[in-house]
Formats: sequence, C-alpha cells, structure tokens
Amino acid sequence: MTSTEQYKDQFKFIMYLDMDGVLTSGDYIVKVHDCFVGKQDDENKDFRYRNFMHQWCFQTEAVECLNKLYDLAPYTIILSSTRRFQLTPTEWNTIFRINDIKAYVGGRTGKVPKDNYISWREDEIKQYHYNMGSMFTFNKIPFIVVDDDCFDLMELEDRLIKVDTDKGLTLEHLDDMVNKLKMQGVKFNDNTRSNWGS
Repeated sequence: MTSTEQYKDQFKFIMYLDMDGVLTSGDYIVKVHDCFVGKQDDENKDFRYRNFMHQWCFQTEAVECLNKLYDLAPYTIILSSTRRFQLTPTEWNTIFRINDIKAYVGGRTGKVPKDNYISWREDEIKQYHYNMGSMFTFNKIPFIVVDDDCFDLMELEDRLIKVDTDKGLTLEHLDDMVNKLKMQGVKFNDNTRSNWGS
C-alpha cells in the first residue's frame, strides 16, 4: 500500500496555505492595533498583546471559511507562508487548534536551492508536491494554493485562490475553492453547498 492510499480516507486534497494577508489581513491588523494601542492613552497601551494578536490569533471569517470547506471535504494544510519556519509543524498545529481550525497541519514547504536568488513560492510548492518533498506521495492528490501574493504563483493559477491582502480570506472565496477542486475531481459530502449549481 502506498502512502497516498494509506491516507486517502483521511483527506481529499491538500491546501498550501499562506498566513499573513490571508489569516491576518491588513484590516484585521489595523483593528487590533486600534483596540490595544491606537485609541489608548499611554498608560493603557498594550503592545505585547497587540503583537501577540497579530501573530497568533486569526480573523474569524478566515477560520470560518477554512472550516466550512473542511466540512465539505476534509483536507490537510501544508504551510507555504514565509513564517512557516518560526515553529515546528506540531507547534503550528497547537496554534491552529487554539484558533479552532479543524484541518491538520501536515507539514511545510522547503526552500528550493537557486543560484543567486531566493526560490519562488511556486517552485517550493511544486518541489514539495511533485518531487517527493513531503511525508506522503502527494503528486496525484488534488491541491489548491491560498495566498495574497500571486506574482510568483502564476504557473499554478488554475489552483490559486487569490486573496486580497487588506481583506484576507473570507466566505466569498468558498465557491472559488469548491469549483477549482471540483475541476480536479474532488468529491464533496452529500447535501452540501458543493452541490449548488451542479
């Protein structure tokens, strides 16, 4: 039994997930700043709590979108964010559980060696997904990429969920996710939103 066959009942696709601009948007950061620093007098300014919120507390609608998609079809998250090396995957799972995200963080992409320049995110994702860079054999498993920086992901445009940095991931992205996964053959749970328009 291959690794893919062994785990196929646990998830139906992979989500390569960015964090900054997706789970914590520009508007969210301003809101948190105003709450704990911007509108407070000097005595009550709380920079440590503000910074903690920016880093580790994800905006509600982004979490709701991720969980609604998980209810339609379970998936595994692979972190592609520049922050993915700040913690181990086990520690990231703790952060995601604290934020009530249902999906499991199965790993993180690596750096792709390049001469004289930093590797692009699409190279890192393709290396991980197609070239045995992961703990599973992922190359035949459907995937989407959720990111707000799209300039280095255009080769993956048919799998890319483009997120507005200022707004972050919202429920408006759910249909795009479902449609791009359907095109890859992902089957969704019965009696769900995924059947709309079918």
